[in-house]
Amino acid sequence: MDKQHQHFLKLLKPIELSVQAYVRHLAWSRNDVEDIFQTALLNAFKKFDTYEEGTNFKAWFFQFVTYAAFNANRKHEKISSHELSVEPEHVAEARPIGFSLEQNLKQEEILKDPDSILANIDEEIRQAIRRLSIRRRSVFLLKAVADLSYIEIS
Repeated sequence: MDKQHQHFLKLLKPIELSVQAYVRHLAWSRNDVEDIFQTALLNAFKKFDTYEEGTNFKAWFFQFVTYAAFNANRKHEKISSHELSVEPEHVAEARPIGFSLEQNLKQEEILKDPDSILANIDEEIRQAIRRLSIRRRSVFLLKAVADLSYIEIS
């Protein structure tokens, strides 16, 4: 594994679980979650030479995730005109998604489960979040789940 690959994984590791939570909430189909994550991962790695060291890697990487999710969701627009909802029993599920760049990457202990945000709020609020357009929901989730600043989101 070369230094660039190692550096990319080092930057990715602290945000991986919040990225996964974001993808799970943004994807219209649960079947697309891992594909979206891997597409974003591969596209970001291909463009890693454009990342400016010292800038916000989290905000940079979430751009790739958002675009990958939008593209995957576009495929479903022809099938359905409304978003598929996440079942409440799956919201708190926090299983790591494997990815091909580093199968042996050990998971750090999770002190706070990002999905618990939606699991612990009132059903009415959860339904309101689901009714948001995909772009508005992505902004909300980037703030609530990924904890990005409004400047980073823009």
